[in-house]
Amino acid sequence: MIVQGRDNPVYLTQRIDSFIREFRQMLVDYPMQDFAQVVATAIVMRRTAALSLHIETLRFWNCISKGEYDFGSRERKARQVEKLTKQDLVDVWDMFINPETAVDYTRVDMHMWSAELGCPSSKILCKYPEYLLSLAGCLQSDGISGVDLKTLHLFIERAACDKHLESALNELRQLYAQSGSNIAESAKTKTALACAIASFNQHTEQPQARHANMDMHRTPEGKWIINGICKFKDAQSAHGIASPAIKLEPKFADQRSS
Repeated sequence: MIVQGRDNPVYLTQRIDSFIREFRQMLVDYPMQDFAQVVATAIVMRRTAALSLHIETLRFWNCISKGEYDFGSRERKARQVEKLTKQDLVDVWDMFINPETAVDYTRVDMHMWSAELGCPSSKILCKYPEYLLSLAGCLQSDGISGVDLKTLHLFIERAACDKHLESALNELRQLYAQSGSNIAESAKTKTALACAIASFNQHTEQPQARHANMDMHRTPEGKWIINGICKFKDAQSAHGIASPAIKLEPKFADQRSS
């Protein structure tokens, strides 16, 4: 999934994390009547006959290109959707998507910083958590220059203990009152502050590990920063890390060699 915008990448990551935290409750609170309507619509879509030969041909070629050769899958999927319950969606979310409960949860974030915003140094990225850099970036985009990260970090600690967004926003406005920027009217900064408070209460410091020889640095969240991809690849080869391989198996028995 590619997400782009005028904001700094860590702010976008914080928005994604916030969505993941909140969407589970949205599933739980989703009205049963609306859920039943969504299920019924999904069943109708899968059982609707192709309106033209062209559309039907595209469906068949789609199966062939995937190597499935299962031309009756639409009907079978419709029967499975009929059995679907709202609790099934919550269970799938917890099993595969929710980072707090999914055992094999893995995610790769690639941040592309524009020259206009400027990417923080590896030292800053490894010293300060993402939610702090996200809020600092939003303040800078609102016209506040020279944001002291240490002072801002102490402010977030106090705001997280108070857990009241509006009072925290007023305190933040007073902190940078001399900047001339109206932080209270900035929806982006308010969202970044809310994400920072939520992330602070869930943040746990990760043990540090040194991989400077591979040009890798670890952030407080336990994420890895790779600055030089060439040096990283060379170090992998030097350590003899094997490339993953999957043994190919013929699809049909008559293709096996005797």
